[in-house]
Amino acid sequence: MQKVAVSRAEPIDAGPVGEIFDLYRQFYDAETDVQGSIKFIAERLRAKDSAIFAARLEGTPSSHVDGFVQLLPKFSTSRMRRDWILNDLYVRDDVRHNGVAKALMREAEAFAKRTGAGRLQLKTQIDNTEARKLYERLGWREDKEFVTYVKDV
Repeated sequence: MQKVAVSRAEPIDAGPVGEIFDLYRQFYDAETDVQGSIKFIAERLRAKDSAIFAARLEGTPSSHVDGFVQLLPKFSTSRMRRDWILNDLYVRDDVRHNGVAKALMREAEAFAKRTGAGRLQLKTQIDNTEARKLYERLGWREDKEFVTYVKDV
């Protein structure tokens, strides 16, 4: 298995991260919009309102990203601390099963600990069985206490 390097994305990484972010969006049936995706990621990186980590397999050029994870802050009022929502995680099809997702998940957990967070939280589609197996292997548990509701406004 190749070595995976994970680093926090900087504004200079907006292009390669935005390109893979567009693939992630397509995975969830969104229309492709590479330029819009790059712009969205660039805004997140400039504003520093999320934490984005990029993964590259050994030998991958800096102009290319093999996987990424984006964390969004969330505050727990009952525990009076910041948590992080692992909002986006994606690995390119051609490099899956090389430890990229696992490395990104581990970096997300390490980042949460470094920032004093109490919890990481994520949602995934029920039928995303491959991802769910990974999460469970890494110690994540399905929430049996709360139900999620949504309403478009």
